[in-house]
Amino acid sequence: MLPYNVSKGGILNITRCCAMDLAPFKIRVNDIMAGSIETRASYNHMKDIGLSIQQGRKLFGNATLLKRQGAPMEIVLL
Repeated sequence: MLPYNVSKGGILNITRCCAMDLAPFKIRVNDIMAGSIETRASYNHMKDIGLSIQQGRKLFGNATLLKRQGAPMEIVLL
């Protein structure tokens, strides 16, 4: 999980720096940092920690405000 978590922190800091640097030019900077999304990687993580997909969905879903994991299509930019 180290590379994943480091990359999330990096995205947050890059976004903040870009927002500060570009604000004088009236350019807004945003990012999308999705939480628990149902993907092959999340299923592999569930397996690695000894959970079934159903158990993982419940565990990770309950840690969110919507009480469910997100779907990839919910974070796609159209």
